[in-house]
Amino acid sequence: MKRWWLKVDVFVVAVCWIALLPFRDEIALAFGYPLRLAATELAVGFLRLCGSPVVNDGTTISLGETAIAITDACSGIEELLALVLAGYLIQRYLQKNLGWTLFAWAFTLPAVILANAIRLGALVLGVGVLGETVLTGAWHSGLGYAQAALAIAFVWGAGKIVRRCS
Repeated sequence: MKRWWLKVDVFVVAVCWIALLPFRDEIALAFGYPLRLAATELAVGFLRLCGSPVVNDGTTISLGETAIAITDACSGIEELLALVLAGYLIQRYLQKNLGWTLFAWAFTLPAVILANAIRLGALVLGVGVLGETVLTGAWHSGLGYAQAALAIAFVWGAGKIVRRCS
C-alpha cells in the first residue's frame, strides 16, 4: 500500500467520525425527506408497473383503504450514514486506485435509495396480503435488516462492476 493512500484513508475515516456523527440529527433533517420521497416514488412506480393499485401523496402510500405513512425512521438515512464509511471501506478494498474508489463510492446513495424502495414495495405488498401486522414487529424489523443487507450488496456489486471496467 502506498503511503498517500493511508493518508486518504485516515482522512475519510476522520471526516466520517468528526463531521457525520456530531451532526447526525442535522443531516437526518436535511436529507431524510428527500430520501424517503425518492424511495416512495420508486416503490410506487414499480408497484404500478406490476399492476398494483397503489397511489401516493408525497410520502404516504395508499393501497385501497389503507394509507401507509413513510416516516423519517423509514427514510434510509440511518443506512446511508452507516454506509458512508462502510461503503468507502468496501470500495477501498475492491478498487485498484483512489479515483476508482471514489467513483464506486458514489454509488452508496443510489444503493440506499434502491434498497429502501424495494423494502417499501415489500411492505406495501405485505400489507395487501397479510394486513397491517406487516407494519410492526418482526416483519417490519426483518425487512429493515434485509434493506441494510441489500444496500451493502448493491454497494459491493457496484464496486465489482467498476473494478471489472477499470
